[in-house]
Amino acid sequence: MASLAWSARQTDTASIARETHLLSLAFTDLPAKIAQDEESLAISDDMVRALNAGYVGWVDSRVSSWMRGYINLDATFILSPEGEPVYANIDEKVAPPATFEAVRQAATPLEQKLRAAMASTEAPQVTPPLRTVGEYDFAVIDGRPAIVSVKPFITDDAAGSGRLLHAFMLVGVGYLDDRFLERMAERYELAGLSFSSAPMESDEVASLVLKNARGDALGHFHWNPTMPGATQYRMQRPVLLTLVLIGNALVFFGMCAWGRLRRKHFQKEQRLLAAATHDELTGLLNRTGINRVIDTRLAETLGSGFSFALVTIDLDRFKQVNDLLGHAAGDDLIRNYAARLQGLIRSGDSLARIGANSFLICLASARRPQDAEQFCERVLAATRKPFRIDEREIFATASAGFVMAPLHGTDRDELAHRGETALLQAKSEGRDRYCGFSNSMDRRARERSQLEADLRIALASPGQISVLYQPVYKALSGEIAGAEALARWTHPQRGAISPELFIPIAEETGLIHELGEFVLLEACRAARRWPGKVIAVNASAAEIRCPSYAQRVLATLAMTGLEPQQLEIEITETALFDETGQCQKTVEALREAGIHVALDDFGTGFSSLGHLQKFKVDRIKIDRRFIFGVDRPTNDQAIVEAIVRLAQTTNLKTTAEGVETEQQADYLRGIGCTDLQGYLLGRPISGPEVELLVALEHGHDSLDRRAPDTGAA
Repeated sequence: MASLAWSARQTDTASIARETHLLSLAFTDLPAKIAQDEESLAISDDMVRALNAGYVGWVDSRVSSWMRGYINLDATFILSPEGEPVYANIDEKVAPPATFEAVRQAATPLEQKLRAAMASTEAPQVTPPLRTVGEYDFAVIDGRPAIVSVKPFITDDAAGSGRLLHAFMLVGVGYLDDRFLERMAERYELAGLSFSSAPMESDEVASLVLKNARGDALGHFHWNPTMPGATQYRMQRPVLLTLVLIGNALVFFGMCAWGRLRRKHFQKEQRLLAAATHDELTGLLNRTGINRVIDTRLAETLGSGFSFALVTIDLDRFKQVNDLLGHAAGDDLIRNYAARLQGLIRSGDSLARIGANSFLICLASARRPQDAEQFCERVLAATRKPFRIDEREIFATASAGFVMAPLHGTDRDELAHRGETALLQAKSEGRDRYCGFSNSMDRRARERSQLEADLRIALASPGQISVLYQPVYKALSGEIAGAEALARWTHPQRGAISPELFIPIAEETGLIHELGEFVLLEACRAARRWPGKVIAVNASAAEIRCPSYAQRVLATLAMTGLEPQQLEIEITETALFDETGQCQKTVEALREAGIHVALDDFGTGFSSLGHLQKFKVDRIKIDRRFIFGVDRPTNDQAIVEAIVRLAQTTNLKTTAEGVETEQQADYLRGIGCTDLQGYLLGRPISGPEVELLVALEHGHDSLDRRAPDTGAA
């Protein structure tokens, strides 16, 4: 009896330890799973554009269904670059942004820590296969345990560096009670799973402490553990007492029962292990499961000298299926696609689902890169065949990237990162294709990251960033009307860096605000010495949509003493698409102060007469691509003439950019274009050179109006 009781206690102790370990493993893996799934929403060119434009309705249509359907979060918030809530969704319903106050205390430290990491000159550390940094922690909100996650909204191109100064932030809150506890109890077969702030002192209750990142205990999860030892002890005790009377025969039956119970318990352990290493939707391996396979394969490869491939696959534009047909159809598509991939792999290969629409294959049968290429071709061909979902045909494509081990590395995380790099290269080339990893991909990513870091240093160091000015002339009189300010960057080692390289980086990382303020200040200081002439300064869509932009411009005018009518702010057509109305408020505030506003690159976007009437700009700048062909019969002539007539009808001035020949200039004067700008008339020059041109113009009426060709780029 004593031996049986001791054995029962040992069995129960081991059972409780296993259940506690599995539940702890679930909480350990939960933040990484949420972070991986959130990247499907947070890394998106469309979302970044929509947030910058203030398309709240469009954002809500994506966030509400995605966060609830795939990440099982209870509340979602979006914070502006200034850290204030601009959107809230609670239980699949749009809520006032002020509801963020309930979670601010838990979310703000994570947001601040994330922004500090992203603002650092050193590249943030991202653990593959994640592509962006993020912060998460456990907290108690209104007495309810929760996991709080913060991720930046970032474009595909900027995802590799992970650094943004003015990013919108995605804050997700998932409560760890009610529905969450029901799912965990069902998945891990835990009876009576509950949460309380205080521990329960009972030998019949198992507990797991929930701690935050600082190690503070937030509460305790309790459940009624499976106790096979105690159960068997209660069953066997009468039998053993009777054994004294009926002899050793019953020992045999007791041992048989014990063996059956042990087998049953072993089967339960196997089910729980499968739940921890397999995907619920498809039954495939999950990230934890495939990582074990890769580690084993790497150890075998290093010992045998053979190679294998890791193939990362993404279904292209999967979110469109969910948006149009719903998540049930999206789930069916994932299950069908998983079945197709299983039909392509061979014995010894392993397939895993590692994200909402991402799969990873450990291709043990690939000994050479050519084998992986042939497999990727079969994957793409199989994907292009239509899927039958809900009595309709759905067509899909996929992108794939592969790496070879040990050719491209012997560390699992390094291989995963390089596989993601190859996948992103395939996506950047147009999707529906595959790419194998090459060292040049890493080099390009490092070069872009280094260029971003150098730009941060350049903005903080005097002398690297400068401003040149391209003169603008009145079409009929040839008089200097003013100049356009152009940012230039001279790197101390690399020399002149093209604006086409560093301006997009500045916009993606939020450095455009700092760069724009520098150019505006320098331009106003220079134009102060050109009385009566207009200085044009470009403003990005992000700057125009910033509520404080108009005040910053007026403060710069007050600081430099420049008259408001001497300043013209150029905005692009993309800035007009702003559901929040902030762009219109900014334009109205600038014009009320006497500052002119011009619509730059007109004709290349989606501008219309309605937009011009709504925003009431002062000038239209005709893009250079239309000016190129106006000196010969082409469609460009019809387009330019239509733009000029539109401007004349609405009492707007017009500036033609990129004028390079006398024939172009004569044609533009003839159709009524008011101002001309281009290399024919003058290249970008320094402020003092513009001042000299203005002085000579005032002193010599017969002076040739063209600026000297200084050769400046």
